[in-house]
Amino acid sequence: PPGRRPPPRRVLARAAPAVLLYDGNGADITRFEVEGDSLGTPKLSHDGQHIAVRWWPPFSSQFDAGLAVFDRQGNLVRHYAESTNFGSPEIRSWEWEPDGHLLFSIGDTIARVDPFVEPQPQPQVIATFPDDYPASLAVSPDGSKIAFTVGDPGNLSDHVWVMNADGSGQRQLTASTLNESSPAWSPDGRTIAVRQGVTSWAAGPTPGVCPTVYLVPADATNPPLLEENPAP
Repeated sequence: PPGRRPPPRRVLARAAPAVLLYDGNGADITRFEVEGDSLGTPKLSHDGQHIAVRWWPPFSSQFDAGLAVFDRQGNLVRHYAESTNFGSPEIRSWEWEPDGHLLFSIGDTIARVDPFVEPQPQPQVIATFPDDYPASLAVSPDGSKIAFTVGDPGNLSDHVWVMNADGSGQRQLTASTLNESSPAWSPDGRTIAVRQGVTSWAAGPTPGVCPTVYLVPADATNPPLLEENPAP
């Protein structure tokens, strides 16, 4: 129908211990098993050739838990162990950039690495947030901006922030007394969709609050106070 967007070309899903890649019509075009378990949402590179996912190898493996990059045949291309990068905190979020670099957040740090160069460099720290845990990384369509979440110690909730790709220009994008998460850029990079009222995947919606999606201008300089919708 006029005005309707076409279906996505590829969709990733996880059916442990396998990673599945579908086309926009639901046809299974790639499927491979992961030794051990994959955790979180698999992320497809912009060229459609590689998949990044948090990986928990079996105890018999030579690898530790961390972020893994596989090709579409299931071959391990790169592995970033949580135990050897920035101490041993958990990798909370990861996202591909249009140029093929990979972003990830671990502990209080957001880092960048190029998985396809040799010799493999150490991840580059682009931002740190002492006593906080950045997550929900989202890269703008042109790769120039990064949206993410960091916490508000005053009310134990996260808010969405935006910064330049090099870590400069950090600014808070949203504000409320509730948790805000899962930023997603519009195709033109002018708007960011934000989910409010869900504390975590495990905990679910905040009691008494109806989860809500807001559209916020990506260039907002003063955080708009998002209204809180009571549950019906």
